[in-house]
Amino acid sequence: MAPVASGLKEPCPGPCNSDQTGTLITSSSGHVRFLPVASTWNIIQGASPDVSLPDQGNTVTDTPGAPYPFSRRNAESQSAILAMLPPPEFCHRLKDVYFQAVGPIFPIIHAPRFSKRYHRFTSDAEGAPMEWLALLFAVLGTAVLAVDMDSPLLPSLSRKDTVLGRVTQLSERYYSAAIKCLDMDHYLWRHNLTTLQTLLLIIYGIHHSRGQTWTLLGLAYHLALSVGCHVDPSAFSLDTVSCEERRRSWLALMMLLCNQNMSMAGFDILHTAKSFSIQLPAEALDQDLPDGAHPPPGQAGLTPVGYFIRKYRLFQLSSEICSLSPAKQQADPTLLRRLDAALRLEQDRLTQIRDNASGASDVFRNLLLSFSHHLIVLLHCRVFRRPAPSADDDAWSKECCWDSARQVLALHADFARLPAFKPHRWYIRGRGAFHAFHAAVVLVLLVSADKRGSPSAEVMQALGNCLQCLESFGTQSQICARSASILGHLLTKVTNSTSPSQSQGGNVEAGVQTSSAGLVPVDDASSSGAQVRQQPERHGGGGLSMDGVDLNNLLGNFAPGQWLDADYIDWQQLDMFMPWSDTV
Repeated sequence: MAPVASGLKEPCPGPCNSDQTGTLITSSSGHVRFLPVASTWNIIQGASPDVSLPDQGNTVTDTPGAPYPFSRRNAESQSAILAMLPPPEFCHRLKDVYFQAVGPIFPIIHAPRFSKRYHRFTSDAEGAPMEWLALLFAVLGTAVLAVDMDSPLLPSLSRKDTVLGRVTQLSERYYSAAIKCLDMDHYLWRHNLTTLQTLLLIIYGIHHSRGQTWTLLGLAYHLALSVGCHVDPSAFSLDTVSCEERRRSWLALMMLLCNQNMSMAGFDILHTAKSFSIQLPAEALDQDLPDGAHPPPGQAGLTPVGYFIRKYRLFQLSSEICSLSPAKQQADPTLLRRLDAALRLEQDRLTQIRDNASGASDVFRNLLLSFSHHLIVLLHCRVFRRPAPSADDDAWSKECCWDSARQVLALHADFARLPAFKPHRWYIRGRGAFHAFHAAVVLVLLVSADKRGSPSAEVMQALGNCLQCLESFGTQSQICARSASILGHLLTKVTNSTSPSQSQGGNVEAGVQTSSAGLVPVDDASSSGAQVRQQPERHGGGGLSMDGVDLNNLLGNFAPGQWLDADYIDWQQLDMFMPWSDTV
């Protein structure tokens, strides 16, 4: 495998010969500080990497209580914090939900080590470190997002009337408790890797429930520097698991920074972060790390860390896609095709990975293929904003949008339908739902631009399936609820505009039927006699106009980076297609 990117390197089998840039100072309380070699503090001159020194509070002579202007006094007691935890039975179940449904997709925590600490916590809760309690609350708050809507867990822990209300209340409760724990641990001036993991997990959870994270992400980045995660851990005297958790956390931070960077024009914190040279984490299962038994490539299928690394490669390509301006394309006409080829290469690599017995590879492959096709749509949908340099390029880009948008919807449908994907369906209630919504909107635009005939039954059924899935998750996800409302109205309009004289039977032939609930897919039995007409030419001009609003012009106002995350899009502009002015 080729190196992933600047800032991250392939793992090497033994310690790497890197320049010693500083040392980790560990306090008696277990907190860690990274001090660079160039530090003016004489105390680190000649110190060994694992030397134990007093914490920062004892090094400031004029403020013996803590570093100015902070105080050691806590507003809450540890017993009050522990009272915020759910009852033990529910705490165990939420912890298990996290490591079954979320941990494999965001593998920054070494599950066996966490389990050992959790076991100690169950027998001595009062003795648990505050930063570890913060991580536990972050795990619980994120697990709530992944709980199945039919599970008795949610109504047992919340009295809210709706599933969405329960999820919102519980995630806010546990995330707030995590921040309180960090505050009681004085995380602004003393911290360790557990502190960083807590922040990363909260940020990740907020990303999938639609919320702002820029302030927390900036804090996490500088905290990562403070604990030395920007230096490869092979430079320090750390055990294998600690090294891998550091590398995983740095990789997670790079992905989150990359995601933020695409939404903030003119501000590139990622450029500085990528200047550090860190090894990639090993593509090993958690249980293989302590004894170093790393499985050879291709035998264990796609591991959680292997998925994580490939997701980062796609994030890097997404950064290039979002920065692709008309000026860059004019200066290098081959840039569009080179980015497209890079995405296709990532897809080809995925098809060469063997499956593992657990079926986890299928989940990871689906997520990666879906994201890569989403990026292909983002790369080529700029053709709707301005014509391509040539007619051939224009037709090629529209064809790429057409094919990849359909692939996104097909992969989304598999995720919602197949039993093996059930533990991870929380993903398609968040960002996955938003990407499917974007693919559906692009297909609606392509269908509406075609003036040669009605859309095929296959296309309309794919759109109907997407709508049905979004509606089914709408009680648990604001993203799904809002996307379903807009898409349902779009499909009603496009059905009427492409077949203004068709009756109900005509709509069945197109692959969907209307009902009081909107558009729903027709089952195989009812549509088996319908003749699926040949797919019409897809590159016609024109567009869909609804209530005086042109879909083509409206979508042209959105930069590609806005379609990466539901929090970056201007929903009020999309609401212009609704028959009412109020937002959902």
